[in-house]
Amino acid sequence: MKYTKKLQSFFKVTALALALIILFTTCTPSYSLASNLPEQPGSTSLVTNENLDATTVTDVTYQLDNTGDFINTNIERDHNTVEPTILPALPWIGMGVGQLLGWLAAGAAASITIYKFGVEVARVADFAKELSKNNRQDKPKYFKVKFDKEDLYVLSPIPDSDVVAYLLKGSSYDVWTPNMSDAKALATKFGNVIGPENHYNTGYNDTKYFYHYHGKVTATQYRTGHIFYGTSYRLGITRR
Repeated sequence: MKYTKKLQSFFKVTALALALIILFTTCTPSYSLASNLPEQPGSTSLVTNENLDATTVTDVTYQLDNTGDFINTNIERDHNTVEPTILPALPWIGMGVGQLLGWLAAGAAASITIYKFGVEVARVADFAKELSKNNRQDKPKYFKVKFDKEDLYVLSPIPDSDVVAYLLKGSSYDVWTPNMSDAKALATKFGNVIGPENHYNTGYNDTKYFYHYHGKVTATQYRTGHIFYGTSYRLGITRR
């Protein structure tokens, strides 16, 4: 009986040792083979300096998802990619003509403004002269204006992006620009161009008539106010 128990114990120890040997020999190759397998989708690999592209930086972070597993939240940024540029706001937006003249002349503007229509204005010829002295690329192109029989007056600048909407407010809203080509280009945005015009031949001899265009909306036949340009004018030919 003692001999039988010793024999059974020997077989148990031998079987356990064989099992450990088999387990060790079968697992070791699998780990060595795994290092040569291509990376599978969804797997996680170690990012080192050797596998980083020269122009790409990868920020590697991990976080727990709601199942308790770690998920890769890598964000790749290409250093050669041009980031969108945010253009600064035009510095003259919201300025009146007096402030604008000061900005154009870096604080040394000539005193050419007067008060008319309840606001500060500048006669168009005086204003155009000061505007021409400044070569800044960001200076305004269009200006709100009013006129009477004596002259045309600049009130304030208006951004290119707002000038069409301003003229659509009503036919009594007028603008001015130094150049004939810019006046015509603005009128074209409405569909049809009227002009250039000058009404001196039907006007009075005590009134200045400046050259201008109108825009005309094809669908509604709406005709804009004046799109004046330059500083040239003619007196009317009808005496009074």
